[in-house]
Amino acid sequence: EASGPLAAIRPGGARPGPQPQNETIAEQLMNSGHDMLAGMSKKIGVGKFNTTEFRTKMQDKFIRIKRAEDSVGGVPSSLSAYQAESLYYGRTGERLERLQEDHIEPLLEAMHNADITPGELNEVLYALHAPARNAYIDTINPGLNGEGSGMSDAEAARILRSVPQNKRAELRAIIAMVRRMQSQTLDTLVAYGLISQDTADSWATQYPDGSYVPLRGFAEGSEDEELVGRGRGYDTRGKESKPAFGRKSEADGPLQYIIQQAMSAIVRGEKNRVSNTLYRFLRAHPDPDRWQINAPTIKRRIDARTGLVTHYADFNYHNEPDAVVTKIGGKPMVMRFYGKDGMNIARAVKQMGTSNLSGIMALLHTLTTLQSRLATQWNPNFMVPNFARDLGEAYINMQEQDQQHFIRQFTKHLMPAMKGAFQALNGAPNGSSPYVDAFREFDRAGGRVRFFGLSNPDDIKGKINSTMRRLQNGGFAKIENMALAVGHAFEVVNGSIENATRLAAYMAARDVGMTVPNSANLALNLTVNFTKRGEWGQGINALYMFGNASLQGTARLGRALGQRRHAAQGHHHVAVLEHAH
Repeated sequence: EASGPLAAIRPGGARPGPQPQNETIAEQLMNSGHDMLAGMSKKIGVGKFNTTEFRTKMQDKFIRIKRAEDSVGGVPSSLSAYQAESLYYGRTGERLERLQEDHIEPLLEAMHNADITPGELNEVLYALHAPARNAYIDTINPGLNGEGSGMSDAEAARILRSVPQNKRAELRAIIAMVRRMQSQTLDTLVAYGLISQDTADSWATQYPDGSYVPLRGFAEGSEDEELVGRGRGYDTRGKESKPAFGRKSEADGPLQYIIQQAMSAIVRGEKNRVSNTLYRFLRAHPDPDRWQINAPTIKRRIDARTGLVTHYADFNYHNEPDAVVTKIGGKPMVMRFYGKDGMNIARAVKQMGTSNLSGIMALLHTLTTLQSRLATQWNPNFMVPNFARDLGEAYINMQEQDQQHFIRQFTKHLMPAMKGAFQALNGAPNGSSPYVDAFREFDRAGGRVRFFGLSNPDDIKGKINSTMRRLQNGGFAKIENMALAVGHAFEVVNGSIENATRLAAYMAARDVGMTVPNSANLALNLTVNFTKRGEWGQGINALYMFGNASLQGTARLGRALGQRRHAAQGHHHVAVLEHAH
């Protein structure tokens, strides 16, 4: 499925490619017809300053994807990887929250009500699976003598016999809840195209008794079965599982790994959705100087028979630094990028310029995040000024919209949207009001600002134990529950105020005929999009509280004021916004 003949690929995959377009100050001035200013910028030494690289580092690490889409005249939302990446955080956060509310919390509550500890459930899950795993490992590694799961059949039988009669019915119901979570994980992998339905069926039938659980770590961490790593950036190369080879040591409790697999499937699936969108864009807009699909590297070698140099296709090209992998129906699709433009796109998608914080910077980031929450989410005095600021920014930024009808609809929806957001965040059922339903749709589409992290098994284990302790509601747990309830109340009120402008904008956009993704993207970026950041974003936030928010707000306001037709109206609103600040 290469987008060009193999003969067109230069040896070694090398391509000159076009030089980056309109990245320096001089290039941008010339492109907008200001040749004299471009010449002046070169004379005073600022013409070569690369503004796109500066924005990539400081404000928007995906900006070159946007430039690529603009270079073909713009694209619909179905082909916009830039929009898909923007909505990724909200979509993923919403799905992780649903996993928590629909599966994890009910499971832990059922365990508490049945007086079953995580240790007891883990023991039973392990024992139920051990005989089937032992039988399978015997077929591939007979040297483990029927104990390839780390637990013998006899020990498994002893554990199952020891379950008290008065807990067995409740334990079966709890295990059924675990199985539903595992089944949903498989469905999630298929729905996102990470595996095929045939693969899912083969996994489900490998252990016909339905007892499968991941056996990893040590009971007293190891090599066994797991969902593989999440990849770098939005590259989803690699298998979705690793084979079991057998183990002599007893594994750690499987529950935390089952939860980790469910979370990983969502995060990895949403990343695959972004790279799928990029794949569709590349297919719709072939450009052999910048990118190709499934194009192997052509290498040279000396033919042993003739002694002459020959060319051959190296199909191990997915390991090349210019390659980005996505999956469709479980099949890896490789995107190749060439030249400076192309390699900058690969850099953005693989987030090669972004590094995780560690050491003192990680500590500073934690402290700065806590301080920012105390100043915003958990601060009653923040609510009214925050609403005034968001409203001022919204009216400035809405000047980009051509339809006056849009602004009228936004104003009409504003106050009911605040009430609807409050009700939705407080758990109101679907159908309670059109605004609650609209909020849920807006949230699922990724229009809400969300932050999330994917916990490791030890963290998940700690959270399970912490939740079980809090459910006892005795001693210190009672004080902890009261503090969490107060914190949740602040977050609901602040969240309803913060999401009021976004929800009103979403509904106004739907009223004027925009699609769900376009409406969610407009709402997300109507005011400051806190999830957008440059490659240095984490470091900036660690050193300066609200550093990224300040950068994003300045960039957003600058874009709105850059609309010449509405510049005068925009400047008029700046005074209102400044007063709100």
